[in-house]
Amino acid sequence: MKGDKKMFIVDSPSGSKMVVNGKEIINYSGCSYLGISDEESIIDAGVKALKQYGSLCQTPRHYGFNIPPYLEVVKSACDFFEVESATYFSTGYLFGNIVLQALKEEYDVIFLDEKAHYSITDGAYACEKPIFRFKHTDSYDLEKVLENNLEKDQIPIIATDGMFPTYGNIPPLNKYYEIISKYNGWIVVDESHSFGTVGNTGKGAIEKFNLPRDRVIGGGSMAKAFCAYGGLVLGSKKVIDLVTSSAPFWGTSSGMSASAAMTAESLKYVKNHPELLIKLRENIHYLKKGLNDLGINVEMTETPVATFVIGDSIKMKSIQKELFNKGVCITYSNYIGAGKDGVLKFSIFASHTKESNDKLLSLLKEYV
Repeated sequence: MKGDKKMFIVDSPSGSKMVVNGKEIINYSGCSYLGISDEESIIDAGVKALKQYGSLCQTPRHYGFNIPPYLEVVKSACDFFEVESATYFSTGYLFGNIVLQALKEEYDVIFLDEKAHYSITDGAYACEKPIFRFKHTDSYDLEKVLENNLEKDQIPIIATDGMFPTYGNIPPLNKYYEIISKYNGWIVVDESHSFGTVGNTGKGAIEKFNLPRDRVIGGGSMAKAFCAYGGLVLGSKKVIDLVTSSAPFWGTSSGMSASAAMTAESLKYVKNHPELLIKLRENIHYLKKGLNDLGINVEMTETPVATFVIGDSIKMKSIQKELFNKGVCITYSNYIGAGKDGVLKFSIFASHTKESNDKLLSLLKEYV
């Protein structure tokens, strides 16, 4: 809640049910999409790593030292995402910075979605390359902006979210790929919110469009659907070698041993439990259909976010407060792409029950 100084104290894992200010509530906020924030095997992996290896490896990996959790998370990432190579670092926010700088000798001009996440925008400006914006998820505008600003023999790179966090919409990466292929260009996709939720098996937006990973680089935060922590870059060995040799990668820590171990375990757990994604998509369909039946128009997409506007910001903040007092937590958001009055947003988890979904829909009836 931007500008709101009131801080709610969460005394439990932040899943579909959580304890806030001593009160148990049904939670539709945050991004625990696969509903595994309290999975014991993932927590135990972090505790074990912390006890055995300490907080992190104090000797940097670019000097040739490493500890098993960092090696295990890379192995698990390659196995889960079926990629040639991968690397792990301390926080997903650094993804754009690391990749765009690692590849900066491979391209000349950056093209950014106008609603790209802050992390991508920050990373782009750090490269000191020409930057041009195109209309949100608009491949036609991208092509026009590219044609108008790319000089002969220059190579473009497109940077975008895989799933935009406010509305949960997915860019047409297949069309972007057709465009950049004419120029031997690149696409960088921040999959922070699409990891675990988008694609046939939850590998993200790149999987959804079945794109090759040689010039389409994915990565981002493991703190969303996978309920762990840290960031990944996925790609060819050539790309990962460039990433691990870059200044931003050298300049950031590997992250905590516990977060690496938890990410590795989470990737294994999710791979072994495909029913999580099935259940998530059942909940997505049920809740979005229920909202539309109430007259609240949301797109019937596969993404675990339902976002809409009722009245102005005052009205929506009031709805959020009233629902919270009745034991249901939703988000009033003025995040990227929300507009001047903000939006109401529901995050949908695999662990939500039919009873909790029905309660939310029932409470919303009086506001429609």
